[in-house]
Amino acid sequence: MESQSSRWLWTRLILPLGFSDILCGLLAIRWPLRGLWIGLGTTLAGIIITVLYVERVLTRQRESEWRLAASLISERIVYFTHGSITRIRTALGIDVRSLGLRGEDLSQKGRYLEISKQAIEPQIPTRAMILDSVGWAKVFKAIAASHSEVERILLTFGSRLGPDEYGELLGLQNDASLLLNYEQIFPESFQTRDSDARRYDNRTSIDRRGVRNRACILLRDFVCRLRRLGERVLPLSVD
Repeated sequence: MESQSSRWLWTRLILPLGFSDILCGLLAIRWPLRGLWIGLGTTLAGIIITVLYVERVLTRQRESEWRLAASLISERIVYFTHGSITRIRTALGIDVRSLGLRGEDLSQKGRYLEISKQAIEPQIPTRAMILDSVGWAKVFKAIAASHSEVERILLTFGSRLGPDEYGELLGLQNDASLLLNYEQIFPESFQTRDSDARRYDNRTSIDRRGVRNRACILLRDFVCRLRRLGERVLPLSVD
């Protein structure tokens, strides 16, 4: 938020005033007019210095006032990524004991994200590909929970998020919606709804395996994006 407002200040105010100040200097050389251009240029320079000083003071004040709140918001996002990864891991049947995760690791917020990158994400496509209808139902339930949680974060903290974090959360929500659309459009490929699955027989033209394979890749990418979001905001969270 602060960087965006600073860019706006420079492009809409500081740079135009600076160019005007330079122009006044050039005009003073060519047409002195009893110091008119010099006086105007000095005034513009004073405005620039004042605006920059006031903007810097206000920015520091806002950062100081919101430092703790911003850290807690970042921590909330980190916990969201942890929870979402865990729900998907559990739905896929990846046992926590196979990850080498110890109790003391839970106190290190970055450790779980490392384990996700090294041990969870590589397993997702193969694990998801062999899921039965019950397993896929659990996966889609986990995805829907993450989609709803992103919505709550945006509604609660959206005004205090930076453009990058806001965009990442929206991207996650879009990815979750895409995965949920797979369930809605190709229910026979996942057989998550018996009533829908019975409408189709082996003669259907839909490549069920191809649909599941694509969904497996999207699921892995979704978890990767969750982990990268956690890594992005982790340094900003409360120690």
